[in-house]
Amino acid sequence: MEYAASFWAQYFATYITEEDIAWIAAQGMNSVRLALNSRLLFKVAHDGTVTFRASALHLVDSCVAWCKRHGIYVILDMHGAPGGQTGQNIDDCEHDRPELFTNEAHQDTLVEMWKLLAQHYREETAIGGAATELFRRIRTEAAATLPPPDCGNSRDRCKASHRFGGAALGDGLFCL
Repeated sequence: MEYAASFWAQYFATYITEEDIAWIAAQGMNSVRLALNSRLLFKVAHDGTVTFRASALHLVDSCVAWCKRHGIYVILDMHGAPGGQTGQNIDDCEHDRPELFTNEAHQDTLVEMWKLLAQHYREETAIGGAATELFRRIRTEAAATLPPPDCGNSRDRCKASHRFGGAALGDGLFCL
């Protein structure tokens, strides 16, 4: 157990470094799409209250600071949304189904997560935008047995959530 904890601490500490960001900027690129995992970045209490996990938020804050230092934008990408959006392991869904589309509690949680991010980064000029990939192709057999997702309501709720208390994430929120 101790080895596993040590492994993951090292993995997250070196997944992306300031040297990586400096290299990306030196190649002439102007932005980085930072994949976020909702279960890593946030805690969700039984009553639905959403809070940041300080250790994970520190990693995101560091990357944002490096990008700002090197003159590139960060696109926050909720790659692993609550409940998953594809039914595949790439979005960290727990039950191999795109439950973000079928479970309103997951949708509510996603909205709260974006509100927290918008509030946290409301003054940050390095944030170029935010995204939740809602419309990836669903390829798994388990996902194929579900009715087609009603993405419209999820998309509208997601778009609305990028503004909170006057806070906005970059120039807009892109729900793909």
